[in-house]
Amino acid sequence: MKIIRIDSDNKTCLIADSAWRPHRRPYFVPDGQSIICEIRPALRIDRLGKAIGRKFATRYIGAWSPVCCMLPSADYHDLAPTGMLDDSLVIGEWLQLPQDNISLTLGSDTMHWEFRADIAADLIARLSQAATFKTGDIIILPQTLFRFIPAAGNSVTLSVSDSRILEFNIR
Repeated sequence: MKIIRIDSDNKTCLIADSAWRPHRRPYFVPDGQSIICEIRPALRIDRLGKAIGRKFATRYIGAWSPVCCMLPSADYHDLAPTGMLDDSLVIGEWLQLPQDNISLTLGSDTMHWEFRADIAADLIARLSQAATFKTGDIIILPQTLFRFIPAAGNSVTLSVSDSRILEFNIR
């Protein structure tokens, strides 16, 4: 399984699968490290493909999920050049692709997200020129839905239409 994160400047990072952890397991803030949490949408690839044409690219997307990326602050960037440490990527429940805008709720904050098939198709077509996509590969999109500094004792619960799709405690 490949995990590919695209930053807002279109920089692509390949993340080790050791960064992935299932949601509902607690996240332990590393001692002495300053961490920033970003929740971003991610797409799951459900077909094998290489050099995928743009007009066929959306056929390769099987589902989407919110992903919580625990990123080290600039002080610790040398320890994790891709910006990810082990057990620092919390993946929520996989859902069908939305047809309209969806509202995501984190605590008392609400964010509206629109799945843009044209942008997803461009990304998949571009990335598939250099790498073969396999079933289960994950693409983390550049849009940040929520951003906060995690603290021990906090709980993260992200909901869509009153259904909890990402949930874990911070210790």
